Amino acid sequence: MVQEIQSAEGLMAKEYEGLLKSDGRLKSLIGTKYKEHYYKYYRQYIGFINKSGERIVFIQLFRCCKGRVNKCFPDWRKKIVSPLSEDPCRITIRFLVNLSQRKISVP
Repeated sequence: MVQEIQSAEGLMAKEYEGLLKSDGRLKSLIGTKYKEHYYKYYRQYIGFINKSGERIVFIQLFRCCKGRVNKCFPDWRKKIVSPLSEDPCRITIRFLVNLSQRKISVP
């Protein structure tokens, strides 16, 4: 699984800016400093194989104002964090990376 995560991260690093520019939902969350923000997010990964046999890595980027991620998301190392919050300091962004097709989508 480590190899799949590394492959997904490599693809994300190359495609992240284009994804944000093409998706209005993401652009409104992030603003315009695309590359700068990518590396400032914490991450969670879930790998799976879909019905077509393709290898998929779900990547969730998240952050909290003032860098207090453990206060905003206390169980983030054990559980997938919930993006359902009205707190503007809690930002989560999700991506599906299809390693078989080398494509990224925003669910």
